[in-house]
Order: sequence, then C-alpha cells, then structure tokens
Amino acid sequence: RTPESPTSNAWVIPMDENSMCVGKYGDGRLFYEFDWCVEEEKSMSSEDSIEKSRELIKPSKWTKMIAANKNVECIDVDGDGDLDAWHNKAMKVMGGDFEIACSEIDAYEQKVKKAKEEGSIVHKGCQKLPEINCLGLSGVDACRMIKEMVPYPNKNGKNMECFLQYLPESPKKKEIERDLVSIKQPPKTKVVIYAKKETNKVISVPRMTGPNAKIGAK
Repeated sequence: RTPESPTSNAWVIPMDENSMCVGKYGDGRLFYEFDWCVEEEKSMSSEDSIEKSRELIKPSKWTKMIAANKNVECIDVDGDGDLDAWHNKAMKVMGGDFEIACSEIDAYEQKVKKAKEEGSIVHKGCQKLPEINCLGLSGVDACRMIKEMVPYPNKNGKNMECFLQYLPESPKKKEIERDLVSIKQPPKTKVVIYAKKETNKVISVPRMTGPNAKIGAK
C-alpha cells in the first residue's frame, strides 16, 4: 500500500486460526505504516461520513453469512454490557475475514481498558503511530483498542478502520473455503481495481483476491 491507497486508513490485524491477534510476525506486534494527520481533535459524528470512511473496508461474505451466525459469549470484563455491544457492532464495521473470539481477561484489562481510560494518542498535526502489542486479545478486541487510541479522522476525512485477516498458512483459510462451498457461495479469484469516481482514473495498484490470488494464476 501507499499513503494514496483508498484503503490506507485501515490498520491490518493478522490473526491465528482461533481469531486471536498475533501481529505481522506472530509476536503480537502491530504496525501502521503511514503518518496519521489530524486537522481537528474531534470524533466524526456524521453517519454518512462514518459510512464513507469504511465503504471499501467491508466484512467478507464468509464473515456476514457464516461467522455472524455463531453465538459466542465472552465474560464482560467491564460488567456493563459494553463488550457484547461492541462484538455485535464489530460484525458490521470491520473489514475482512473474522469471527468473534474472547480475549484473555488479563490482556483485555491491561490493554483495552487502559486504552479507554487514557484516550487518544493522536493530536492535531501529523504523527507516526507507535507499535502496539495485541497478544492475548482477539482480533475484534484489538481493533477496539486501536479505535480508542485513534478516535479522530485523518485529513482526508477518514477514520482509522480495521482489516482483519487470518495468517496465509492458517487452516482457517481452508475452513472458510469449505463453508462457502457448503452454502453454494464458492470463493472466486478476481482482480480488484481502485478508481476515483469523479475521473474514472485508476488510483492504486490493482490486487488479486480469492483462492488462486497469486502472480500467474488464471
């Protein structure tokens, strides 16, 4: 990706087969590769703007049709019903393949609750975002921690979004393919081309997605 990519406002969250956050290198470390430039320290309130921010970062077909129907109950660490509300919301506001999983209680208290209490790490102007550690958190709860830390939109009017994905070697990949075949929605290999609506000009390198998404695939 580049800073000009239409999905550059998404923090990628790699997960293991249990939907627990493991980071890019398997050690829990998460990185955001671009500067985050804030014009005003104010959270986005317009529903239209919020939806536009995530219009290209959507839950996958498997997430919506399979994972969303699984009933997963986690211990409500805060005791106020807030965790369940977040998990229900997560199925609609994050991108990629993912399902609800329960974070380790100690990790949730040390990381998510701490992020809520301490608030934003971004301020007016441009800044590099620090490396964070998500070990012990589920992918969806790691996203919550990130959103607590980066609550203000960037200069392009986009919120920090989350794109969750299973590691390439994860057995979850095959499970997802089997699930989609079972509901007669087999995954297809396709090329995604990003273009600007106003000019119809390509604005990012096309990418291939699907089971055969690799150079030379047909």
